[in-house]
Amino acid sequence: MQDRPTLSQPVDLAYSENGEGTPLVLLHGFPFNHSIWRAQVEALSGDCRIITPDLRGHGDSPAPDGAYTMALMAQDVIALLDRLHIEKAIIVGHSMGGYVTLAAWRLAPERFQGFGVVASHHKADPEQKQRDRYALAEAVEERGAEAALNPNLFSPSTPESSPARALVEQLTLATPPAGIIGALLGMASRPDSTALLETITVPGAVVTGVEDALVPVERAREMALAMPDALLTVVNNAGHMPMLEQPDDVNSALRALLKRAG
Repeated sequence: MQDRPTLSQPVDLAYSENGEGTPLVLLHGFPFNHSIWRAQVEALSGDCRIITPDLRGHGDSPAPDGAYTMALMAQDVIALLDRLHIEKAIIVGHSMGGYVTLAAWRLAPERFQGFGVVASHHKADPEQKQRDRYALAEAVEERGAEAALNPNLFSPSTPESSPARALVEQLTLATPPAGIIGALLGMASRPDSTALLETITVPGAVVTGVEDALVPVERAREMALAMPDALLTVVNNAGHMPMLEQPDDVNSALRALLKRAG
């Protein structure tokens, strides 16, 4: 599975755009699409110009067969900024979108007005995590998107019947298997970004859920401390999907970043 071709050409991303003013680009996580940011778009579109792309392989964007490196996914985002004639933007990524945001900083730091991650981190995958991603890619190839459903995304306090859980399941099942596999292979091969953090000199934000089973609070705190100008927001009663579980807290963190960077 890990021997699939690594792609090299950017694709034209599908996206939604709302509001005017300072550009704020919100990158979704794996394996979802731009609609996870619905509450943020509603709350903040009066304050800024919000662009919410579907990353390659997700939503309405192209899903070519092959491995999607984080650098290539970042090139897609930078190409979208070019299409929209945006010289600089505040770019914030959730989970895998955070990896893409780090890759975009590595490629083109001059395009950033501000930098943020939500439920994401800077470390490369250890060997066991890489193996887990390859195994999941094999399972998706055999069984389809259903194999990528993750029961560990939410806080235990988020009801099983919540609309947020239903949305995440719906988005996962709608993601093309080629997109899921391509993203898994790309995440498994991403480089460590620890040394990159001290170079992120624009205003930054790190948002983490107290009950995130995938990215511990201490990992997020380590990231925020390593960045020269980052504020850490720890969200109570939230797991890996704080923008859905506690949208007001995430909205506040993004609004504070807009004020500092805009």
